[in-house]
Amino acid sequence: MSLEVCAGFTRRFGWPARPERPFAIGHRGASAHRPENTLAAFKAASELGAEMWELDVRLTADGVPVVSHDGDLARRFGVEGQIAALTAAEVAALTRGEVPTFAEAVDLALELGAGLYVEIKADGAGLMAWQILKEKGLRFAAFGSFRPHHVRELHEAGCDYPLSVLVPVGADPFALAEEAAAGAIHLCWERASDTPQHLVTPALLARAEASGLAVVLWHEERPAVIADLVKLPVLAICSDRPEMLAPWQAMAELPVAPCCHRGANRFAPENTLEAARICFDFGMEFVELDVTESADGVAVVIHDQTVDRTTNGSGAVADLTWAELSALDAGSWFSPHFTGARLPRLEDMLALAKSYGRQLYIELKFIAPELVLKLVTEAGMLERCIFWSPNLARLLALAALSPGVRIMKRRRDAESLEALFETAPPAVVEFDPRYDDVGEMAGCQALGAKAMALYFGADPATFQQLLRTRPDLMNIDRMDIFKKAYAAIRADLVA
Repeated sequence: MSLEVCAGFTRRFGWPARPERPFAIGHRGASAHRPENTLAAFKAASELGAEMWELDVRLTADGVPVVSHDGDLARRFGVEGQIAALTAAEVAALTRGEVPTFAEAVDLALELGAGLYVEIKADGAGLMAWQILKEKGLRFAAFGSFRPHHVRELHEAGCDYPLSVLVPVGADPFALAEEAAAGAIHLCWERASDTPQHLVTPALLARAEASGLAVVLWHEERPAVIADLVKLPVLAICSDRPEMLAPWQAMAELPVAPCCHRGANRFAPENTLEAARICFDFGMEFVELDVTESADGVAVVIHDQTVDRTTNGSGAVADLTWAELSALDAGSWFSPHFTGARLPRLEDMLALAKSYGRQLYIELKFIAPELVLKLVTEAGMLERCIFWSPNLARLLALAALSPGVRIMKRRRDAESLEALFETAPPAVVEFDPRYDDVGEMAGCQALGAKAMALYFGADPATFQQLLRTRPDLMNIDRMDIFKKAYAAIRADLVA
């Protein structure tokens, strides 16, 4: 297969042009972060960079196409019931509305500009879904199935959407494509080995190209495998974690290091390892986190002085031991999907950042500076961390411990820019446009410090305005909106 085949495929079916990489398909939405096959999972997939959502379609007893991988409700909802034996209203009642109709998924895709990769799970479901796509005018869509007859049924009915056959391990993709009358082969080989990318050989791709077949690849979440897959001239790749397929990348013309406030707190519980992991997979350079010392001297990553808001426990962090803190559920307050998430230690976050080759912005809440410096130094991460504390004495004490400590100071905490540098010169100066003149950023940089713009809002225009001031860092809540604003600036620069 070649990129020319991909380009011809997208033109033929009225799809958007393929990006510089394969299309990112959120497998059952962003199913690592939200309940699978829900509107919430599809919305999150788009925010995390997916161009398409993979979803499964079945028919209810009254002929309504609904989105569900399983034919029964036991695994996901713990109730008895077969979708094919229930009406759409009964399915909605039994699942608290978490099984959307296919029409609802199409409406959301149209609203968000997303494509649909529809896996047919039941006889007749493909034909019904096709009619809904036509009625609503969504062209960015495709149909596929493990069962060739589901695909051929659409072909013989004159379906003018791309048709794909899903290929299990050990099956001949070309024989299945012929049986299904499919124009694409979807290789579902994630369980074939630890290195399934080696199965997508040049010979296989060449034969697909000669046969006029597009190639779609399985859902993948292993970084090393993804690194190889995205280099292949294939049409699309699926993932439960679509942010891994379409990470943000800085360009030389506009270098900036984004920092995620308490991690990806929109997509996972704040200050958890998962919130940090999503940021790094999304391409963010820094994760901001808060640390407080436990009763027995452990550096715990948590924002509040108490555990009440972000765990199922109560009490002050400083009054609880690590054994008590580590047993708390730090995820269910955010979403049942994250039930069982735990509070991390600072060393856990350091190890995660180090494994990605990324950086941390550490805010010292109620903790001895000596403990923080010890842990960061032992992790070999001193050059990859910046520090701040709302307690100025604690911040200055940390700076005095080692010449390698890089501290941040807020511009609004001094009468002049120069005054910030008189004692313990900062490595980073934060500019908050609500209080500070961002026009002083150049002066900050001239004094030898990096300028960081802080914006926790969600207005794309404000993101673009701040990016045009060319900060070195940006401390943000909405990495998804930052990415889109950055792309808009990039388009202006290229033009």
